[in-house]
Amino acid sequence: MPHLSELQKYILTTCILARSSRRIRKDTLIEYYHGKRNVPSTSEQQGTVTKSIERLVTRGLLSVQGRKTSKKMFIRDIRLTPLGRKRARALLGEQQRLPFNGK
Repeated sequence: MPHLSELQKYILTTCILARSSRRIRKDTLIEYYHGKRNVPSTSEQQGTVTKSIERLVTRGLLSVQGRKTSKKMFIRDIRLTPLGRKRARALLGEQQRLPFNGK
């Protein structure tokens, strides 16, 4: 498994904890920077979050809803893929439930 940055881990855990709605808005991920020191500008925050989402999409951990042009991706909503759910549960420390057939 490739290494994930702190922001990418935050994105995965935020998605898995948003169980009421399977999709989350990209704008809500800016909250990662609240309470941090040396916060970058708003445009840099959006760029960093977008790059992290795009890298998670290429790894197959997220799927996005929005538009993609030849040069840029306009991301509106994100959601976890089955592989992303598995990786997010591993980050949270949850164990996978196995079927138990007692005889």
